[in-house]
Amino acid sequence: MWVNDVLDLFDQCIRLPGEISQLALHQLRQSCQDRGCVTLVQLQRILRIGGRAESVVELLLQRLDELGLAVSSPWTSDCGQLLVEALWQQLSEVWKEKMAWTGCAELAEDLSRAWAQALECTRVISLLARAGTLTVLQLKGADQQWLVWREVSPYGIRESEYQTLIQWLGKAQGGLPQDAAQGGLPQHGVGATPLLEQNSPAALVTTYKEGGWPPLWSLV
Repeated sequence: MWVNDVLDLFDQCIRLPGEISQLALHQLRQSCQDRGCVTLVQLQRILRIGGRAESVVELLLQRLDELGLAVSSPWTSDCGQLLVEALWQQLSEVWKEKMAWTGCAELAEDLSRAWAQALECTRVISLLARAGTLTVLQLKGADQQWLVWREVSPYGIRESEYQTLIQWLGKAQGGLPQDAAQGGLPQHGVGATPLLEQNSPAALVTTYKEGGWPPLWSLV
């Protein structure tokens, strides 16, 4: 019932002309950016990795995820390769391994360490995103080397967790296909089918099949 009410509210707000519609869309997009994402379905995925809901939007996405529903975005986005995109394969693998241990007394030592590092990465990505740094390119200087810790420390990032992020990015970049390493979303991912009327600007909910990092689903 709550999920339907929130979806109806967003539907009504987005349909309204003028400032109300713009404010509703801004809230959705800002929720994505705060976690280092650019689309709602990406935000939904990253919330699985130790993501405690901090807003109504995030709670809505978690509830829909529990129902096996993904969320599309009524906007287009074209940016470089996101930090979360670069790390998604590693983050997803660790999360799946952890979920396989559900019900066990404690995680294996290696898995426990990997999971702690995954949480560090998502925390740093969120802090960077809120400071305006979302992409791999933005985290590199003019010499194409990673920014040093002192350049990002004003954002509240600890040196140890930043080093963890850089190590994971190094592993990811070393194993990426050439086209993915140059930026943009990988072509592999999920196929989405609208549950609501596709020509509605507020048709956000879609079904999905499990896969890699989801491609952008645009309804505009």
